[in-house]
Amino acid sequence: MLERIVNGYRNKEIGEELGISVRTVEVHRRNVMDKLGVRNLAQLVRLVERGQDLHYCSNCRRPRDQAHLE
Repeated sequence: MLERIVNGYRNKEIGEELGISVRTVEVHRRNVMDKLGVRNLAQLVRLVERGQDLHYCSNCRRPRDQAHLE
């Protein structure tokens, strides 16, 4: 799903391809963004393009490189 989101697929297109509802796609999209600590699609695309390590801190669910910096 992450690949489709980053490549600009609409929620409806993703849902149709995966055989899930648009609402389920919306929930998964939000969860991915929350877990990776990004607030919008542009930040998500930059994160993926940089080849960022997408593993996240199990305690605060933010990317390891951003966890605990605040």
